[in-house]
Amino acid sequence: MILDDTQIKAVELYITKRKIDFVDIKFELLDHMVCDIEATMEAKNIGFNDAFNITKRKWSPYFVESQSIWMGLAYVKPKIVIDKCGAIMKKTVLYSLAIACVGAVLMWFLLKTSNADINLMFYFLYKGRWVLFAVSLIILVYHSWNILRTKAKTVFGYCYMRQFSLLPLFTLLINPTASFSTSFWGRFLPLAFLLMFITYYYFAFKIYSEHVKYVKRYFQLT
Repeated sequence: MILDDTQIKAVELYITKRKIDFVDIKFELLDHMVCDIEATMEAKNIGFNDAFNITKRKWSPYFVESQSIWMGLAYVKPKIVIDKCGAIMKKTVLYSLAIACVGAVLMWFLLKTSNADINLMFYFLYKGRWVLFAVSLIILVYHSWNILRTKAKTVFGYCYMRQFSLLPLFTLLINPTASFSTSFWGRFLPLAFLLMFITYYYFAFKIYSEHVKYVKRYFQLT
């Protein structure tokens, strides 16, 4: 059985009342709940209201307020939102750490075994951090302005604003004394911070792009 527009609006209103105000989650959740209601009506040969109540009970655990260590315990949202945010940030953090550590080790050994002037490289890296800081700050301000000025909210926009606002400060972790250090850790950490900064920005750009995609879809449907 296919739900009519009035019934679909009732499901959408229910989702909105559960504090789900992110359009990407609403699209996905509305589709799942409508399909569940239609399947229940057909399988049990019951009306919309009864099938809707059954579907509400099925999905109610996903509306309970929850937290995630990947987002920070200060952020409380319905479980379905936190689960998606947590999955996004878990992937971002773990991939960034892995790439930063492996990449920094490889770069350090390559520099040690090559004839490159390591001190000169770290000198330019330190001097160039202000350029990286300025460029990343401009990008962050532009992305944040675009996210805040649109009426439609997405999980991706929420993650971007909550998790990447301080990203330009990563560049300031490049140690100015690295060029004078001869130890592994003294030179490994600046390289790791640089690679993690670059990887984080890659994921930040992907997350911002997903936000833009869902916002465009929202305005096409409304």
